[in-house]
Amino acid sequence: MIPKTNYKGLSTFIDFLLYSNLWVALATGAMSSLVLLFLNLQLNQSFWLITSFVFLSYNYIYYVGYISHPNMMDCKRKEWIKRNKQSLFALVSLASIYSIVALFRLNKPQIYLLILLSFFSLFYILPFKIGKGLRWIPGLKIILIALNYTLLIVSFQLIKLIPAKQLLFTSILTFLFIVALAIPFDLRDLKNDTRQLKTLPQLLGRKASILSSQLLFLLIGIVLWFNTGDINLQITNTIFILAFIGSVQFSPKQKDYFYSFWLDGIPIFWMISYLIIK
Repeated sequence: MIPKTNYKGLSTFIDFLLYSNLWVALATGAMSSLVLLFLNLQLNQSFWLITSFVFLSYNYIYYVGYISHPNMMDCKRKEWIKRNKQSLFALVSLASIYSIVALFRLNKPQIYLLILLSFFSLFYILPFKIGKGLRWIPGLKIILIALNYTLLIVSFQLIKLIPAKQLLFTSILTFLFIVALAIPFDLRDLKNDTRQLKTLPQLLGRKASILSSQLLFLLIGIVLWFNTGDINLQITNTIFILAFIGSVQFSPKQKDYFYSFWLDGIPIFWMISYLIIK
């Protein structure tokens, strides 16, 4: 049995990771590293810049959401932000300084991509205008999110490292992975999203959306199996793909921690397992 003091400390730490958006930023950095590992390329400093960029983007989006759509934000998150403004400001400042310094090491295509992705974050939710922004374009939310992540995770770090055909193949696979991962979050938001959004669960229904996500993960698992030579890595990939498939099945009945910590965090555990094995 875990002592109450330890449990409270762990809960506080998890809340810090989730509500500061550090966890989802680390998860995106982990996905970028997994792409390099899958392609047998060396890890580089892009992990830190991608993590910092996502951290800043998410905090901007949540800040704008807090201003223009206060009723849409989770009460616990709002309270956490109020109590931890100084800590959050310090983290945002550090991430901003690191990102500015890192910009000087990038080539022109990478800088152009970051500018494009920055515009996506700026216009995802428009401040002071309820229901306005890229997020509310009917039927495009999941596509825009998957495209944004694919450009950051794949194109940004691989644009001059691998041949065009391999870049395209990796981009398509990553795009499908992000779509599959985003579907459970759309299922979670089903009760709050307006019908005009036309998300996948609204168009296909709950069961068909779950099946679509699982089939996409299964397809990705098959591709990874036949493109990975090491049996230990094949088994690792299979375990985590099955974890995704099982998580999607049970996602409609879960609380927010399940999505924000477990589903978002699977790439982190996957990357750590990969590094241990390799």
